[in-house]
Amino acid sequence: MKSPEKLSKNLFIQNLHGKYNKYVNFKLDKNIFYNDEDKYRSTNLNEFLIPDIIVEEHIVLRKIEARNIYKISEDFNTEVIILDEDVEIIVVAIKGTKYNIRKTIEELFKRNVEKYNFGVEKTLEIVVSREKWGYITGKNGNALNEIQKNTSTKIILSKASDTENKIIVITGNEENCFQAKEMILSNIYFSFSSQKQNSYKIIIPEKMALYLLARKAEEFKILQVKVPSKIFIEPTYISTNDTRRALVISGNYENFKKTKETILEYFKDKISLNDIEILE
Repeated sequence: MKSPEKLSKNLFIQNLHGKYNKYVNFKLDKNIFYNDEDKYRSTNLNEFLIPDIIVEEHIVLRKIEARNIYKISEDFNTEVIILDEDVEIIVVAIKGTKYNIRKTIEELFKRNVEKYNFGVEKTLEIVVSREKWGYITGKNGNALNEIQKNTSTKIILSKASDTENKIIVITGNEENCFQAKEMILSNIYFSFSSQKQNSYKIIIPEKMALYLLARKAEEFKILQVKVPSKIFIEPTYISTNDTRRALVISGNYENFKKTKETILEYFKDKISLNDIEILE
């Protein structure tokens, strides 16, 4: 056995031989040296065991009962904290090893699918005014085509009964329809409101963008209030082969610099700043 160097749990177990092996094999995936420390104290080897690295991830879910979330967390040896919720969504922080977090998230999403039956086809309709029509379709319809591609939905455009408005009909499973609707509305609102402003971009990972775009996400609302410029997240990927998204800052350059500092401060304990690209 290697000694006296530091060993990870798996390496430690792989190097165990003799009478202690029988205590270890059937508990490979559990923190046996923390749960039953006295039982294994006689090995005199606990000091060489490096604790598992504990990390934290945040996810946004369609609303499910908190007790079900806590039960799943207990099953996969993680800790959950409910950060925010409303009548439709819930934002959850999950702490634990990367493996246990992944299994917890998989089970939570599985429960969401079972509860909301995302596989069933749905249809959503959005009525928009003529003046905002161009912000929906984009040049040659590219913006709308990109949304259809990214959300796996079918989007049909038709005239409303009154000539001043038009209707967008979105078809797909419930979750994809919702995502397409949010992207369209976001594109309409922010493109229309910031058309005469200078724009600067901070490129962020897709995962962070989705977290900020969650329905009624309070984190992003607070961030919008804190900064002097208008900010929004573009509804499509920055390119076909790059799934990152652009956080757009609209306004003059002085306000952009202040906004940039606030945003980077907000991001620093959530994602690596090396994953962020600033376009001025």
